[in-house]
Amino acid sequence: MAVTPKFVCSVPGNVTSILLNNSSSSRIEDIWTLWTSTKNYIVVQLENGEIWELDQCSRSKREDSLYLAYEYSGNKSVSSCSDGYIYDHTKWKSTIVTEWDLVCHREWLAKLTQPTFMFGVLFGAVIFGGMADRVGRRYIMWFTSIGQFLFGVAVAFTFDYYSFVITRFLLAMVSSGYLVVVFVYVTEYVGIKARTWASMHVHAFFAVGVMAVALVGFLDFSILSVLANMAGKFAIGVAFGLIYLYTAELYPTVVRSLAVGSGSMMCRVGSIVAPFCVYLTSVWIFMPQLLVGIMAFLSGMLTLMLPETLGEPLTNTLAEAAELGTNKNSCLGKSPPAQSDETSVTEGGSCLTDCLSSGVTDNPDLLLCLVMVACTGGTQIKSAADPESLNLRLVTFQKALKHNTTATEHMAKRKIAVVGAGLIGLSTAVYISESISKCSVTVISDKFTPNTTSDVAAGMLIPHTYLGIPIHQQKQWIRETFDYLFEINNSSEASDAGIHLVSGWQIFKTIPDEVLPFWSDVVLGFRSMTEEELKKFPQHRFGQAFTTLKCDCPSYLLWLEKRLKGNGSQVYARRIKDLWELHSKYDIVVNCSGIGSRELMGDLEIYPVRGQVLKVDAPWVSHFIRDGDGLTYIYPGIHNVTLGGTRQKDNWSLSPDPRSSKDIFDRCCALEPSLQGAQDIKERVGLRPSRLAVRLQKEILVHDGKKLPVVHNYGHGSGGFSVHRGTAKEAARLVGECIAALEGASSKAKL
Repeated sequence: MAVTPKFVCSVPGNVTSILLNNSSSSRIEDIWTLWTSTKNYIVVQLENGEIWELDQCSRSKREDSLYLAYEYSGNKSVSSCSDGYIYDHTKWKSTIVTEWDLVCHREWLAKLTQPTFMFGVLFGAVIFGGMADRVGRRYIMWFTSIGQFLFGVAVAFTFDYYSFVITRFLLAMVSSGYLVVVFVYVTEYVGIKARTWASMHVHAFFAVGVMAVALVGFLDFSILSVLANMAGKFAIGVAFGLIYLYTAELYPTVVRSLAVGSGSMMCRVGSIVAPFCVYLTSVWIFMPQLLVGIMAFLSGMLTLMLPETLGEPLTNTLAEAAELGTNKNSCLGKSPPAQSDETSVTEGGSCLTDCLSSGVTDNPDLLLCLVMVACTGGTQIKSAADPESLNLRLVTFQKALKHNTTATEHMAKRKIAVVGAGLIGLSTAVYISESISKCSVTVISDKFTPNTTSDVAAGMLIPHTYLGIPIHQQKQWIRETFDYLFEINNSSEASDAGIHLVSGWQIFKTIPDEVLPFWSDVVLGFRSMTEEELKKFPQHRFGQAFTTLKCDCPSYLLWLEKRLKGNGSQVYARRIKDLWELHSKYDIVVNCSGIGSRELMGDLEIYPVRGQVLKVDAPWVSHFIRDGDGLTYIYPGIHNVTLGGTRQKDNWSLSPDPRSSKDIFDRCCALEPSLQGAQDIKERVGLRPSRLAVRLQKEILVHDGKKLPVVHNYGHGSGGFSVHRGTAKEAARLVGECIAALEGASSKAKL
């Protein structure tokens, strides 16, 4: 396409005679076979008698038009190739070089075509890979496939060099995006067993094409040379396909397309840089091959440090991906062994031995391991343990499976009721439903969004310190919450969940005792404000700048509720006056009733802290501002800006106070004067369920000899959003302990 054939300057007239060294002809086509060096020039005579010497990038007119010989020492007038060029068409009828005269001073344009195409591939892989993680695979597949058709046709009808390059750049973008997204889609769609086979076939035709090109390109070489080069091309094709497959298996769903696209991008960087390696031959003739070989070897060695993904299910979150390849020594970390006609369980024997020898009824995790092995249908076990004993116990367990009396099925019937549908209640219910497979979850509350206290919350991840909780525990909750929300922010769910990143400042009128708060390494880019930044706030002496996560709470609550229902959980609107109302239908109750626990549980340690805020329309505000005392803050969100606020302890009023609203607005305008132009001002009031320490613990309620396990998770106050995922995880762990205790009691009762 960009091949440059032999060429010389054209002349202003018809040629009658041509000379090249000692050869002459009347046709330029006969001369090209004699052209052996670009240092040669061609002498031509025109119909009007003019004699010209034609070089590749210039031409000379002889003043003596009577002397037709190859060598000439007389006067000549040199000029540029203003009449174009004459090309050798014996081998290439047409290329972009001959079409648009991309030679001499325009030669660099010809060399730019392939790097430009590769830049398109590079950008397409990253852009469409990232978009596929946000808007979905199928939409991007449709868009890029249509783009390939349109730009593929359009490139054939381009009228000049620049339209050609631009069209090919766009074609490269959509083609690269299509390849990345299709590969990821196929990898996610097929099962574990067929994943390698399917992904390799996606690249099969690519490999065949590469080998075909290699075969055509080396027709003039010996058979041995052709076979060696084809083998090399084949190995490259295999490595190419495996890299795509391994990348897709290594990264989770939320960033899989972006990861594969980024990997493809780095390949294109290599494609752009590779041609320049040829110049290393000036150092040593084998330097390019040696350099590429060493880089390939080092890359291969480094992959040995990565975890094995063969037979592993695709991960969905960054946390799951981080755990890939770990805990391989645990019983549950072992994959089900492959089966054959002769040996049903071999590698799983040691796992089963551990399960049986440890007392499965006392250990739910080991029980699940036994289920894993038993469900393979095995009847023979090769292990260090007594085969007859193991087989007997396995057969007994399989019979129990057939009669639906296994402990796993009994565990699956455990019913969990979560009381409360605010941020804490819904997030706890979601975590339990997604992390504990042996239970069903039902959320019960008299209020749902948009009528909860959480709907009023600012939804800003700026942590609050709980005096009664160890700092390391608080930091763990905050980090788990930040990581969870950050994953949502980087996924296609971000807009539905109302999650986004926001940067800004926390300012102080006096230098605080804690210049570097304990959570500073959890948020992004934490630093002290510069003197220039502090000039914006003349009443303040110190400040901290960082990036954190902001939530549109009504959207987030709806997203949590939708996720919960998608997991098969139930949601009921009902007022609970006593937790014992739930004893007959539920095995475990999780109390996330917030301020309602004062009445529901008689907990007088929880009290309301009244918070009043303003929701205003001020889309030009993009940075948050928070006064160090926590009373005055400006938090820009997706739909509005939250201005706050008040902290009125033991105030139960839910009616807006006009004086408080004016005070809030004036304080915020003092920090950000442009808020004077804010529109659509709305007043909102909520009662923060505050407590000296979050109540996150188990309790057994006893009534008439009956027991009801309860897990409490309430009292988060103004810091609930910053720790909600972390405390939900802890509550789910406590629920798991309750289930294990119930199963242990059930097993002993049967014995």
